[in-house]
Amino acid sequence: STGELLGLGNIDGEWEPTPGDNGGAELLYFFDSDYSPTELDFYRVSPRNPSNPINLDAEMDSIDVLYILHLSKTSVDANFRDGDKLTITPNYPLSTDRVFDFVAPAAVREDRTLMSEQMARINVYPNPYFGHNKAEANPLQRFVTFSNLPATATIRVFNLLGDLVTTIHHDDATSFEPTFERWDLRNDNGLPVASGMYIVHIEVEAVGDRILKVAIIQPEERPTRAPR
Repeated sequence: STGELLGLGNIDGEWEPTPGDNGGAELLYFFDSDYSPTELDFYRVSPRNPSNPINLDAEMDSIDVLYILHLSKTSVDANFRDGDKLTITPNYPLSTDRVFDFVAPAAVREDRTLMSEQMARINVYPNPYFGHNKAEANPLQRFVTFSNLPATATIRVFNLLGDLVTTIHHDDATSFEPTFERWDLRNDNGLPVASGMYIVHIEVEAVGDRILKVAIIQPEERPTRAPR
């Protein structure tokens, strides 16, 4: 807070606005200088008149002020209560004369080198699958999700014996969502896989391969007894 520098209030890090008809104000200045545990004379002495103390409101353009947070209470009561609003406004007038330029690089597509570098982003979740997935709407429709996939990829799941469990052909055009693909925790015969560790080989043609490990812990099955 700059209350003490302006001769108003205290620098104590607490909400203690100066008296006034509008309920008072508290100012917080952000500078571009490196942090110092002691006060810097640079911010206490006027750069225009070194014999006088600085007036930050009038001389902010002469020093490295980046931002100003000006907190004010629009009532005589300076205590905040539930429902009160804190409004933050810029310390410069908004105008059509203020123009900002943004440069957005064009999207890069089918760059094999870039795709190869991003293969490490491909992942699977939840991992481990511990009997349940928060995204499941039906306890009988279980799945894990592969993420950050390219437009097309071939996903092969193996058990630890090296047996192929299932093959999934990912295609953004047919997947439930681009860059994502689900495995329903079933083998190619449509049967639920056993609990255990599985190796996933993800092949992206002409780009590379990604190897993942996923642990599957299936929930305990409790068949119901047929009525007599």
